[in-house]
Amino acid sequence: MAQAKWPAIIRSGSGRITTMAKSGNRPYHHGDLHNACVEAALDLLKENGIEGVTLRGVAEKAGVSRTAPYRHFATKRDLLAACAAHGFRMLEHEVASAVASAGEAPVAQLFAGSHAYARFGAAQPHIYRLMFNGDLADSEYPEIRAAGLAAFRVPIAFLEAAQNAGIVRNTDSRMQAFALWSALHGLVTLHIDSRPTQIVDATDLQANVKGILGILLTGIAVAPVAL
Repeated sequence: MAQAKWPAIIRSGSGRITTMAKSGNRPYHHGDLHNACVEAALDLLKENGIEGVTLRGVAEKAGVSRTAPYRHFATKRDLLAACAAHGFRMLEHEVASAVASAGEAPVAQLFAGSHAYARFGAAQPHIYRLMFNGDLADSEYPEIRAAGLAAFRVPIAFLEAAQNAGIVRNTDSRMQAFALWSALHGLVTLHIDSRPTQIVDATDLQANVKGILGILLTGIAVAPVAL
């Protein structure tokens, strides 16, 4: 998913929004400072990792004064939390769009949504790692929890559609979605860390997604197993 680029903007005396040059003294005002800071932080995150994200660097990249980001983010952690929540919203959009484009067949939706999830994680490893960073606790940042739950509702919905169509068992759809997510998250994490090379072809992510989905849909036991 292409990253939107937020221009550094100020309001002129007439109230008209104009583009601001990124050199010289930088005024505070910005048309959408919160999102501009998030986009700037995501750029820095991609370029230099978490350690490379600073509020001063964000101000520089967004083209605003050094103190401007503090109007929305008291600390770097607060800014990173906003970036993580943004990542979940991006993920929700990618998966939901893929599901909507897959037609009415529940299995097609399942495969489309799963492939979209894997593509997102592989293409945006810097954001993906931040989204699941254990240092940003849901209890401390409810916006991360809310965005994560919204993204999680997408697989629940298409699994419930598959249940209604008689394709998957009519059991707890949340646990089914959790199993699917766990498998995909593990695959994406291994892929971006280049870890599964000794077991499978790590370069063929989509083939691995298809293989995992096949196992999840058919199971591995020949006969039902009592748990």
